[in-house]
Amino acid sequence: MSLCFKIDHYFFLELGFKANESFDFNKDAEQVKVEQNYSLHINESDRKVAMADFTFQSSDDATGNFPYHFKIQMIAFFSKNDDEAFDQADIRTPVDVAQILYGIAREAVCNMTSRGPYPAFIAPAIQINGKKAQSKVEVKVKK
Repeated sequence: MSLCFKIDHYFFLELGFKANESFDFNKDAEQVKVEQNYSLHINESDRKVAMADFTFQSSDDATGNFPYHFKIQMIAFFSKNDDEAFDQADIRTPVDVAQILYGIAREAVCNMTSRGPYPAFIAPAIQINGKKAQSKVEVKVKK
C-alpha cells in the first residue's frame, strides 16, 4: 500500500540533549523509557493540507544509569497526492504520519548521541498501530 500524501516541510521546535552527570560508564546502562506523542490537524479551509506535531523524549529519571536525556519536538506539513481530502475518520493517516516523523526523530537522536563520550542511542524501529496518540518503549544502550 502506498501513501497518498507527502511531507512538504518539517521543523524542529525543540532539540534538547543533555548528558546525565550521574551516568557510570563502568556499570551497565539501564533501560530508559522513551515516549512519543503525536497529533494531526487538518486544515479546514483546504482539506488537502494537514499539520502534525510530534514529540519524542526520554524519561527524565535522574536516578537511572543512562547516559542521555533528550526531547525532540517537531511540526510537519503534509499534502495529499491525489484528489481526495484528508479524512479525520481515516485511522491510518495519523499513524502513517507518526511513523514518518518517528524515523526522523530517531535519526536525529542517533546522530547527536554518536558524537558524545558515551555510546550512541539508537531507538528501535517500531510499528505504530491504532488510535493511541502516545506510546512508550524501553531501550537499553549497549557499550
